[in-house]
Amino acid sequence: MRFVAISRDHYQRRLDSLDPEERDALIGEVEASSIAVLGGMSAHAREDLLAELVRRRLMAQDPVLDPRRFWQD
Repeated sequence: MRFVAISRDHYQRRLDSLDPEERDALIGEVEASSIAVLGGMSAHAREDLLAELVRRRLMAQDPVLDPRRFWQD
């Protein structure tokens, strides 16, 4: 569980370090691709889930922690 907390913090800091245009574009892209899931949620739950999905998008783009590179033959 500690690794999850560290990972979440790391990617939140990476998100925070993006310039405002990049950050807004990334959040908008994730929100647009997740509208079906986010649409019926309360505002608080939607905000939390969107933040998690954005962090996961950053994680998926990170070549160092990309899980696919560990499973290649």
